[in-house]
Amino acid sequence: MPIARPTIRPFRPADGEALAALHRAAILATRGTTYTPVELESWAGHLTAAGYSARIQDGEIIEVATDDRGIPIAFCGRHEDSIVSLYVHPGWQGHGLGGLLLSRAEAAIAGHGYERVTVKASITAVPFYQEHGYRLLQRVPHKTRGGLTLAAAELEKSIAI
Repeated sequence: MPIARPTIRPFRPADGEALAALHRAAILATRGTTYTPVELESWAGHLTAAGYSARIQDGEIIEVATDDRGIPIAFCGRHEDSIVSLYVHPGWQGHGLGGLLLSRAEAAIAGHGYERVTVKASITAVPFYQEHGYRLLQRVPHKTRGGLTLAAAELEKSIAI
């Protein structure tokens, strides 16, 4: 379902329910054999609308991509020099929204004087970040909202001009 020009705008508190739903859908649609269904459910569990507003209060900046009806279809969160969340609804994956949001976040991070961007990502997302110039630093554990510890990865990209 590609759209010619997604609208990208800052997070609004009213987006919380839609972001939680698309966040959950994106996690549960994770392909491959890296994570079991139980691990995916632990990762996707306990998402709440209020959680996104709390992240904003903690300093995260979230940009939301919407379709032509104004419905959120992807989002990217950043804090200081880090990408802390990047999710695209499964029905919209493969249309460049993730790369578009990532490049916008990198530009904003560079605009604040940082020379590198870091991300802690799922193992399944590593190829996406590598395709966008990130290098794998190490595998790390990640404790999910549901309490399980999953394999994750730390990556970084130089954005020095």
